Amino acid sequence: GYPRAARLIDRMEEKRYIGPFEGSKPRRLLITQTQWLEIQTKGDS
Repeated sequence: GYPRAARLIDRMEEKRYIGPFEGSKPRRLLITQTQWLEIQTKGDS
């Protein structure tokens, strides 16, 4: 539910994958698709 989703969002922000909370605006992506794929192949958890 919500608590797990909130933890995932917090973790992505800590790892600098997404930007900070800005009210009603969507969070900005801070990494490219290529960077994301590299992270996935390296097994970053």
